Amino acid sequence: MSILYIIRFVSILVALSIIEIFLSKSKTKWLGLILPLISFIFALVYGCGRVISDLEANIGIILKDFVLLFAFNIPTAIFLIIYFNCRKKIDKS
Repeated sequence: MSILYIIRFVSILVALSIIEIFLSKSKTKWLGLILPLISFIFALVYGCGRVISDLEANIGIILKDFVLLFAFNIPTAIFLIIYFNCRKKIDKS
């Protein structure tokens, strides 16, 4: 069952990367920042939401949430790398 989850995650990431390439190549540079911004907000809400809501959390829970925050920002980093590479090619020409 976990293989199906991995395949689903990778296929969604590939589809979103293709959309990010399309948005990054548009004339307005702000369109390419939509997916990284959404991904970053999702990571903040999911990664830090429990820390803010649970004031009695111990250090283990807080560290686990920050690891989750880092893990959920991996797609954000991928989208930003795609964005800056596409914009660099557009700015050269």
